[in-house]
Amino acid sequence: MEYPLLNKHFKSITSKDIDEHTAHWQGLIPSTAEEIWSRIEFAGISPRVTYSVNVKAFKYLSFDRDLHYNSYSSMLKALKHCGTGIYKVKTKCLLDTYSKYVKDPRQFLKQQDETWQTYRNRITAEVYGLGYAKASFAVELLYPLQAEVVCLDTHILKLFGIKNRSIQDKEDYQAFEHEFLLKCKELNIPPPIARNIIWNELVANAEGLDFWTHCFRSYEARSP
Repeated sequence: MEYPLLNKHFKSITSKDIDEHTAHWQGLIPSTAEEIWSRIEFAGISPRVTYSVNVKAFKYLSFDRDLHYNSYSSMLKALKHCGTGIYKVKTKCLLDTYSKYVKDPRQFLKQQDETWQTYRNRITAEVYGLGYAKASFAVELLYPLQAEVVCLDTHILKLFGIKNRSIQDKEDYQAFEHEFLLKCKELNIPPPIARNIIWNELVANAEGLDFWTHCFRSYEARSP
């Protein structure tokens, strides 16, 4: 099946776009346990919020993580202060996932015997409140130059003619994802790079590459 809007955006990607985004994300590959958690945390905040609220909440939590992760009420209060919405779901998501993470951070990384889809599906199952799109977002943030999954959020889904809804069915999700991955393979573009180029065009336009990822840089500058 042909998707004219998807084709249009892929055709508009230039070699300069690819080089600039690749260099940008090369500098954002997480390596420490703190950096890896920050990507999972950012994805956990992300459902049903604008990127500006996502950044605001991420910064707010990172300034005093010991306080906000101390109790359910503390996290709930912090998320309400930032206006993230679906507060109870996100509170449980962050607290439960952080508890698992501190015990064994490796469980949130891709294992050698996993395909990218198997890994993403496992994260979807293990992280409360994340569907396929936001679990894919987490994987993209953890592996920005390698991941072979795609965060099909509402902006990207519009390129497939799907408006105002997400996709919950695994088979349907992977079918649309497959179409996106084929385009990436044809043009030899890492899927996270292609998605970010297109997403930035759809959402941010002329705001620059670091309009939301700057929060990772400021966070990592404070980390020991």
